[in-house]
Amino acid sequence: MPPVIGSRIGGIVAGSGGGVAKGDGPSSVDGEDRQPIADELKAAARREAEYREHVKTPVPKTKGRRLGRLYDVPRYGEKYGILYQPGGKALEYSPWAVNVAKSCSHGCTYCYGPSVARKTADKYRDDPDPKATIIPSINAGLTRALKDGCDIPRVHFTFSGDLYDPSAVEGSTEFASSGEMTRAVIEAVHSHGVGVQILTKGGTKAARDFDLYRPGDRFGCTLTFIDPEKSKTWEPGAALPEDRLRALKEAHKRGIETWASCEPVIDPDETLELIRRSHKFVDIFAVGRWNHDKRAAAIDWHKFTADVVELLDSLGCEYYIKDDLRRYLPPKGDEDDGRDPTPEEGEVLAAVAEGILVNYPGVPEMKLWENARERLGYPIPLAVVRSWLRASGYVEAGQKLNGSPLWNPPAGVVA
Repeated sequence: MPPVIGSRIGGIVAGSGGGVAKGDGPSSVDGEDRQPIADELKAAARREAEYREHVKTPVPKTKGRRLGRLYDVPRYGEKYGILYQPGGKALEYSPWAVNVAKSCSHGCTYCYGPSVARKTADKYRDDPDPKATIIPSINAGLTRALKDGCDIPRVHFTFSGDLYDPSAVEGSTEFASSGEMTRAVIEAVHSHGVGVQILTKGGTKAARDFDLYRPGDRFGCTLTFIDPEKSKTWEPGAALPEDRLRALKEAHKRGIETWASCEPVIDPDETLELIRRSHKFVDIFAVGRWNHDKRAAAIDWHKFTADVVELLDSLGCEYYIKDDLRRYLPPKGDEDDGRDPTPEEGEVLAAVAEGILVNYPGVPEMKLWENARERLGYPIPLAVVRSWLRASGYVEAGQKLNGSPLWNPPAGVVA
């Protein structure tokens, strides 16, 4: 069995039953003055009244359930070809993934795919680049990984490109059509006793394969806008919002576990409305912020995070707040986020901070947190990062860099 290099402990596999593990909650937000309780209650009552008037239906009173993690699977040191364990923010969505193409015709203006593929946005969109021998590669990777004893509850499709993008098979010598490819991929994974997790902007194109789904599989759509004109501007080649909602509704009707990725959040009001319209047929919501764009700094992330959690709780939804949004959650008294880092975490934080100071005037706490997560293979609470910074002599600069609080290095450390 390959070495386990880190475990995503502190959560559950969504939909598998059981409670949410403790210790996975939000980090505290320093310097925030909380409203008096009476004012909070009045404000909540007013928002609820406005919401009731808007949708003309009662707000369910059941409490939502915030998941600590979407899975609880270790990371392994081996590589398995086309089957891989993602890093970075993608790791929060799935411990295993397969990408079928190095291109995508959806042309989403916020997409990170071109930078990962090292292509211009135009080339990534307009030049189909399907991977060769997809099915043999999936079979070989799964066979070897399972033989090594790897825990693979399901395989995610896809982080680069889209399984239901027709251009994914243009120029392919393996498949005659997109429909042939998508069915072959799902059947190949199933043949190993492993489930599939789909995330697509292809909308109802995906419905052609719903007959293949079985318990343990999960179908999802990315939900960014409710306004079709905004969607056409930001995601010109993707299915329109209503088509994606129809796909989710149809999957739910067939008994398939459904999920929605509300990421990136470009227009907070649109995201909240999408949740209101889809919560009856979406089993799990995953919410993440807008990254790698300076315009994201104009969004009040504290307000949005509070609003989306309040809404999801009021609707009784099961949901996951991604790590880049958790820092904006209000603190919870029963969390132990203020613990000291372990010796290994302290060593990694020191090495990462030293590397950051080569190129930065100080240490942006979110960059330190993200880079440490990459090294460790799991995220540590942001409060632990702050605790380490203070204990190591760093001082808050009172400034932000790319939206993240900046910490000045201790005396004797040259930035």
